[in-house]
Amino acid sequence: MNDLLPSREELKPIEDTNNTFYDCGFNKDFDLLPFKKQLQIVNDIVRQSMLSNPRPDVYSDVENMEGNCHTASLVSMEYLKQLGLGKNIRCCLVRRRKFDPEDVCTMHSLVLVDDDKGNTYQFDATPFVGYKYGSVERMDKERFYDEYVVVDEDINSLINIVKEIINNDFCHMLDVSKISYYEQRLLDASQYPILNSHRAHCYNILSKYKDNISDANKLVRMALELNPYDRRNKENFAYKRELVLKQVKIWEEELIELRRSNKNLKRQLELCQCIVQEMKFIDPSFEKFAIINGEKIRLSFLSPRFFMENNYNVVIIKASAYRLGVRGTIRESFLKRGNGVVSEYFANFAKPTEDTHVSPMLFSHPLGEECIRSMDGPADVLLLQRNVEELYDIKKRLRGELGQNIINREVTWFDGEKILWHPFVTNLVHSTDNPSESCLHFLMSYPEHQLMTRFMYPNLKLLKKVK
Repeated sequence: MNDLLPSREELKPIEDTNNTFYDCGFNKDFDLLPFKKQLQIVNDIVRQSMLSNPRPDVYSDVENMEGNCHTASLVSMEYLKQLGLGKNIRCCLVRRRKFDPEDVCTMHSLVLVDDDKGNTYQFDATPFVGYKYGSVERMDKERFYDEYVVVDEDINSLINIVKEIINNDFCHMLDVSKISYYEQRLLDASQYPILNSHRAHCYNILSKYKDNISDANKLVRMALELNPYDRRNKENFAYKRELVLKQVKIWEEELIELRRSNKNLKRQLELCQCIVQEMKFIDPSFEKFAIINGEKIRLSFLSPRFFMENNYNVVIIKASAYRLGVRGTIRESFLKRGNGVVSEYFANFAKPTEDTHVSPMLFSHPLGEECIRSMDGPADVLLLQRNVEELYDIKKRLRGELGQNIINREVTWFDGEKILWHPFVTNLVHSTDNPSESCLHFLMSYPEHQLMTRFMYPNLKLLKKVK
């Protein structure tokens, strides 16, 4: 764990305004930042340094930083203490957002931390994409959940039982001789209503291992009683669906106004992600996947740590390469000698996304708006298992060899109008410089699913790990 998380002395500001992540807001010495911004930087680091896993191993998830919201909470608590940041740091289970049914149960963990003045902040480093995931919020005017229950030793031990059941079931290693023990521990958890969703999930799992159909059905009924908004309860599910759609409409109206006025890109991205994440509850087709080395992976689970551990880097063959007719030349330059594509897709980064109608270019770089027209055309996104330095050298050579005779001249673009061919915007090909940028730009066409956004501070320790 400590190998991936920088010390306080290693937290360096981003001062180059052309840096992809300049808008993270960490542009001066860490100790000069407001407390909330310091917390946000730490949150960014934890979130991108984890491997997303909804079924974490109870014995290794924190040490390996591979897990879910509860894993992220435990990692965050330890890291905040190491940095000497904040007081009264505690892990909480939370229930009911303001747009949920009153009797809804949840399975979410986060951290509460106080400053020197006694103000409390909600710190959520969950390594997925969703409502308030990756955010730090001061809890003065608004509570983001109805109920916050501090996780004590007893509750934590019960959560570990839940992790054990879920993980062992997924790995087909659940010991049937322990089912009675599991049922007793889940019964013990009944004294904590905040754990109802965890219990329901586990009862559904254990029902699969019952030889007697009557016993299996009993566990299923118990699960439905604990989680009344299960999809199988059509009436209740329809009610929750109605509430979700109502909230999505509110978010969509705010997003439309921000798009119209071209304001607050960070808030626009937050709204996009909230809208799509909630729509997944209603329509699972909103979930997007990538096939990487033959493995199907949710886009919203991809973190910079994943790209770092696999030495995955991204090459984007731009619209200008298509316009110049050198797309094939560039592609072969990166793929020769057996270095094949791990994953790829085609895109037009200037076109609005299907789900929320925002332009991906605005969320790719601080200067993205200046490049929208030059990217309005076909592009290739290639994921390669090659070192940053190798890709940089090839990119630099190609930019030096191709298209030199038309630099600073006007040429006809895909829309039939003239465009100035300039080294900054029509430079044919892009390759990423670090795992954080690889994660961001591989998902460039899908801002609604990006765990790593350009408004986050990149963990420079991941870059050092690669080299």
